[in-house]
Amino acid sequence: MNINYEYYKIFYYAAKNRSFSRTAKVLLTNQPNITRVIKILEGELGCTLSIE
Repeated sequence: MNINYEYYKIFYYAAKNRSFSRTAKVLLTNQPNITRVIKILEGELGCTLSIE
């Protein structure tokens, strides 16, 4: 398993903000990038991640 630790940071902010859109604004990126990273992280971990 070779996961970029930046992905965990993004998931942390998504869970904290409870929104991919707000997370994108905080991290100065866009929502599709946040969604892509979460999907990659889910695939690497073999589970579904929830921000609720």
